[in-house]
Order: sequence, then structure tokens, then C-alpha cells
Amino acid sequence: MADRSPVQITIGGKIPIASIPDLIDMIALDHALTLDSEEPVDESHFVMGQLLELAIAEAAGGSAENIEDFCVQHSIAFVRNAGGCCASYGPHRVVFEGCGRPRYYSLSDPDQVMLSRSLFLSLGSFEAVDAWFEEAVWTPDPISFDVNMVSTSDEEETGHGR
Repeated sequence: MADRSPVQITIGGKIPIASIPDLIDMIALDHALTLDSEEPVDESHFVMGQLLELAIAEAAGGSAENIEDFCVQHSIAFVRNAGGCCASYGPHRVVFEGCGRPRYYSLSDPDQVMLSRSLFLSLGSFEAVDAWFEEAVWTPDPISFDVNMVSTSDEEETGHGR
């Protein structure tokens, strides 16, 4: 059995409306529930102008692999905070702004972002360190929908994205 820890994931930003049913399937595969009411997620939880906040009580490896992979493939922004698992991995945070690659950050037990000395020195200036911390605490914008927005994978399948 894999090492497990609690996870909170926040999803927001622009979401292709056609991708919501598949995203709900990925959320169920990862056993995520709504953070506030601990309910299974359905379409009613995707509310314009709000964030979708989820929790997984015991996530393998401290990740929400299905949700995260789906969000990256469909350019949907998210932030995930995971607790650590003694002798396996420490608390960490993943930030995906809807493009590029997810960024990974170490956390202390009270969810403070940690910066190693070697990274501190490599950043080269206090301004760069400050910018790094700003990137680490980024949160998605509230959910917005565009009925004409096609998800990235749909564009690739139809050839319309080229």
C-alpha cells in the first residue's frame, strides 16, 4: 500500500464548460470531496465567481494524480497542498497557473513555504526571492466559463487548435 496523506486542492480560473463532466469523473477517481461539506462533487459545485475547494482524506503519495493530470491537459488552474508522510515525503504544495508546468514547493508542518539555502543563493537577489515566494503562494482566480472555449485536448483531437 502506498504512503498516504491528506490533500487539499483548489481549482479555479477559466474552465472549458465541456470538460466539466470529465473533470467530475477525475475528482471521483481520486476520492475527493468538497472541502466545506464533504460531499461528492457534481456540476452544481462549479459556481461562476467561486473556487472549487476539494479535500482527499488519504491521498496516495500526497497527490491527486487524476485531477492534476486532467487539469494540466485542459489548462485548468489549481493549487494542491499535501501533508507529509513520515520517512517518505514532506508536506508540499503544487501550483499550476493553467499553462506551462506545475511548480513544486516544500512546506513546513504549518503550511509555510520553505526555501532551501542553495535555492536562495541561486536566485541571486532579495527581489528574486520575493518573486519566488509570491509565485509559491499564488491562488487561482475564481471559476469562469466560456461556452465557446474548447479544451486543449479537444483542439488537438479536431485539429482546430493549430
